[in-house]
Order: sequence, then C-alpha cells, then structure tokens
Amino acid sequence: MNKKICLVATAPALMYLFNRSLIPALLADGWEVTGVTSADQPGFGQDDYYAKLQQLGVKMVAVPISRNPNLFRDFWCLFRLWIFFLRNRFDVIHASNPKAVLLVPLAALFACHPNRVVTIRGRVYENATGWKRRIFAALDRLSCFLCRRVVVVSHSLRGAMLKDKIGTPQTLTVLGNGSSQGCDAAFFDRNLVPEESVKNLRRQCGLSESDRVILFAGRQRKDKGIVELVQAFTKIASEAESGDSDKPDNPHHNEQWHLVLVGHEESASDVGETTRETIRNHPRIHTLDWLSDLRSAYQTADIFVLPTWREGFPNTILEASAMRLPVITTTAIGAIDSVIGGETGLLVPVNNAEQLAEQIRLLINSPERRAEMGNAGRNRVLQFFSPEILRREILGLYNELL
Repeated sequence: MNKKICLVATAPALMYLFNRSLIPALLADGWEVTGVTSADQPGFGQDDYYAKLQQLGVKMVAVPISRNPNLFRDFWCLFRLWIFFLRNRFDVIHASNPKAVLLVPLAALFACHPNRVVTIRGRVYENATGWKRRIFAALDRLSCFLCRRVVVVSHSLRGAMLKDKIGTPQTLTVLGNGSSQGCDAAFFDRNLVPEESVKNLRRQCGLSESDRVILFAGRQRKDKGIVELVQAFTKIASEAESGDSDKPDNPHHNEQWHLVLVGHEESASDVGETTRETIRNHPRIHTLDWLSDLRSAYQTADIFVLPTWREGFPNTILEASAMRLPVITTTAIGAIDSVIGGETGLLVPVNNAEQLAEQIRLLINSPERRAEMGNAGRNRVLQFFSPEILRREILGLYNELL
C-alpha cells in the first residue's frame, strides 16, 4: 500500500515553487501525494500552477484558504479542512505558509491525524511590538504545540523561536544548512540562459547593452525594504548625474546604473505615495511583473539587493548567488543565514538607506569584488545548498514519523 501525504499551502504557486523538486522524490519513494490549496494565485503571473502540480502527479483539492485574516472565511476554511481530513486518511499532513500553519494542525487534530508537520518560513510579526506580537506569537506557539515536528528554514529563525519559547529543541528542526528547498545550481547557471530572453528583458526595460543593473526580486512591500532601496538608488543616481559620487580616475564612473524591480506591488504594502511616484516616474527605475523563471533577470543584473526587514530564508539570494551575482542584504533574521558577509555578499542593518547606498556604491565601484563575491556565492550554493540534501532529510523525517 502506498504511503499517503497531504501538502497544504495557501496558493498553488507557493506549493509548486517550494515543492517542485520534492514531489517527484516523494512519488519515487512510494508516496501518494495530495495537494490542498486555494484555486486562485493573485500576483504570481500567468502560469497555471494548479495545473503544473497536477502534471507532476499531485491529486489537487481546492479549499479557499484566505491569505489575509478574515474570521468568517477562516472558520469556514477550518470546517472544510476538518471534513476533508475526516473523509481522507493520510500518513503525514504537512502545511506551510502562515494561515495554513495555523488552520491545518487544528483541523488535522480534530480529525485524529497523528503526524502533523508544519514548515515555518518566517514570522509576519517579526518587527511588530506590543499586543500584536503577543497574539501572533501565541498562535505560533499553539501551532507548534499541535505538531509532532516543525521544520524551520533557518538557524537564526529557530534560535529566535526558542528564545520566544515557541516550540522546543526536540520539535524544531532545520534541514541541512537551511532554506525551503535548497537551490538547483545546475538550473541556475549563467551558461544555460538563452541570450534572446536576456535581450527581450533588457528591451522591455529600455536598457542598452552597456547599462548596468541592480536587481530586486520580490513583493513590493515596506518590510521587503523597498522604501530604503528606492531612496538609496535615487541618491546614487543623483550623485552620478552631478559627478559627486565617483573619483575622476575611476574608469567606471560613466556607467549608467539602473534599478529593476521584479514582482508585484501589494495593495496593503504601505510603501507610501512618495516611493510609488518615484518608482513610476524615475527614468532609471523599471518594474516587471512576476517572472516564473528569474534566470533572465539574474543574467541581466550585476548586483542583487534584498534589503528585507524579515525573512525565513530568502530563496532569491541563493538563486542570485548560484548565478554568480554579489548580494546585498540585511542582518535580519533569516536573511543573515543566506550570505557570508564580505565573502559572498554584503550585510547592512535593517531599514538603513544610508548604509545601503554606501554598500551599493562600494560594489558599483569595484567590478573585481563583484566577480569574486559572485564566484564565492556559487561555490557556497554548490557545497551547502544542494536540493538533494534537503530532499533526503525531509524524506527521512516523513519515514521516521511512520
């Protein structure tokens, strides 16, 4: 008889992106895989990820799991999940994403499923204080208490959770060196990116062949550092135009640098009208919608920047490193695990536009250092973040639970 596992996520795109390498391994190991997710996928482009999951061999079931808090919808979703788990028996139920992490263990407990697993990919309340933080922390504490095992995607996040008395050293597990699924360096390889796709992307942004690119990939939210990134870039751009930023003997001081933002703006992101106007009107800031394959964007870029305030473990940094890009990110929980400061990239404090501009300027003026960091980053991905390592560990966890 096949072993049965149910994977639950809020959106089909998230389930696909985080499990596309795990699902074939599960099927090969004798698991029957069922996926429970909402049918819609706002903000993730035109690809039909629900169909992609079915093509991988997943039995898909649509349950409307709302990403944003909504008391009535959440209770209705909890009821739907409970009925589904009563009618279908699974050896393991594994949920990820904040809303699913809360609702699924409750529904699975009520339906008497013993092997409940969740993955914590970050905490939405990381920078919150007061009653809001206490409430969200209590909900996380409840979710972890209800589960036999909690997979945490970074060591810094696990340490923060233990400090907050969320979970126990026995239940909180980091697979390998962390991350959601590792990074397939054989796929994220500069030599495999079609030249035409890079030309199309540069043409879409109005870039010439000589223009240099700073790349950001992610949702345009305040807590992703968009405000300080725009502030830092506009400062650098204005200095370059006035001739104040570069030394006269710097052979790179005439290069035109552009900022390319890949990803949608969330209506509730609260980045502010000033930032929105700057993004819309600045001649050297360009926006692209979500790309299902980011390799052409990485290939176009010279520097990858993610000035995030909170993460679990940013996959885009591993992908950018595999594509030999130097990375600038913050000392935030999760982000700090993804870079070796001074070796594969540079680290700046959270929400500090001045230091962010200084570090971007440092890499702009040093192509040799950019190349060194990019090569070191790819070597680190190859050595420590192979998807095979994480697949082997998660399969071992599932079989151990049985």
